[in-house]
Amino acid sequence: MNVTGEFGRGVTFRTADERFSLNLRARMQARFTLAERPVEPKTEFQIRRARLVLQGNLFGRDQQYYIQLGFSNQDTEPDLRLPLRDAYFIWSRFRDVSVRVGQMKVPFGRQRVVSSSAQQMVDRSLAVGEFNLDRDVGLVLFSKDLFGLGSRLGYQLGAFGGDGRNRLSDVFGPLWVAREQVTPFGGFDDLVEADVQRLPRPRLALGFGAAYNQNSRRARSTFSDTYLEGFDQLHLGADLTFKLAGFSLAVEWLWRRAN
Repeated sequence: MNVTGEFGRGVTFRTADERFSLNLRARMQARFTLAERPVEPKTEFQIRRARLVLQGNLFGRDQQYYIQLGFSNQDTEPDLRLPLRDAYFIWSRFRDVSVRVGQMKVPFGRQRVVSSSAQQMVDRSLAVGEFNLDRDVGLVLFSKDLFGLGSRLGYQLGAFGGDGRNRLSDVFGPLWVAREQVTPFGGFDDLVEADVQRLPRPRLALGFGAAYNQNSRRARSTFSDTYLEGFDQLHLGADLTFKLAGFSLAVEWLWRRAN
C-alpha cells in the first residue's frame, strides 16, 4: 500500500499494482457579504461550501468512482437536508463510449459542470443559477476523444429521472439530455475557468446542449419549488471558452420553455 499527500490534491491510498485507489479531499469556502441598501447595509458571514470527496478506481484504471458530500447550509436543498451531492461510477474501457451511472451533474451547460473549486469568480452567474439543470440520477454515455482526433470532438448522451438529486418520484417523467463539444485546436483544461497554465497557444472549446424534461414537477426543471402538477420543459444552450497566454473568455447562452 502506497500513501501520498499533496496540497490541493488530498491524500491518496493506492495498492502496489494500482488496481485499487482511494483519494480523500476536503475544501471549505467562507464568505462575507456586504449589500448596500437605502436604509442600512446588510451583512452576512457564511460557510458557503464545505465539501468532502472520496474518489479512486476499482479492479483497474477503467473502473472509477466518485462520491461528494456537502455539509454547509447552501450545499443542501431547503426542503431536503441530505449531504449527498454526487455518487457515480465510471466505466471507461473504450475510447469512443464510456459509461457514467449514478447521481451526478446533468451534462448540459458548461459553467454548472465546472467545479466550484475551478471557478474564476466567487460564484456562478445568476443566469446559470436560474437555467441550469443541476444534479440528477441517471446514466450517461460519453467520450472526450471521439474517433481519436486528439480530443477535438466529444459528446454526452444521458437519461435521468428528471426530479433532481436525492429525490424519489412515483410519476413517470424522464429527463433526456445531449451535449456536443468541439475543440478545434485540441483538448485542454476547458473545465478550469481561468488560464492558470498561461500557454502561448490559443485554446478554444465550443459546446452545444439540449435537454427535454417530461412531466417535471420542479419549478426549475430539476430543482427549486415542487408543484402538484407536471410540466414538460425544453432546454437549449450553447457556450464558448477561449484561452491564450493568461487571458480567458467564457460566454454562455441558455434558454428554457415550459408548456
